[in-house]
Amino acid sequence: MNPLIGGMAEVICNIPDLPADVPVQWKKDGRPFNPVNIRVKFSNNNRKIEFSPVYASDTGRYECIANNDVSSTYTTNVQVFNDGR
Repeated sequence: MNPLIGGMAEVICNIPDLPADVPVQWKKDGRPFNPVNIRVKFSNNNRKIEFSPVYASDTGRYECIANNDVSSTYTTNVQVFNDGR
């Protein structure tokens, strides 16, 4: 994912066969990700992060972690660009 600074971006947790009632937690660059900024919102039972607008500081490696019987993790990298490259 390569969003532009000032644009909008979504990071979606994509763990196959994950029941809707299983809680999901997020990490960014290996640390818990719990922003209190109004431009970053969680939706879809915490399965999606929406950034609007995107800041350069949003660049990083995002992981969603499901705490169920068989612990699963999904990772995606986000690199933010000024010029759309």
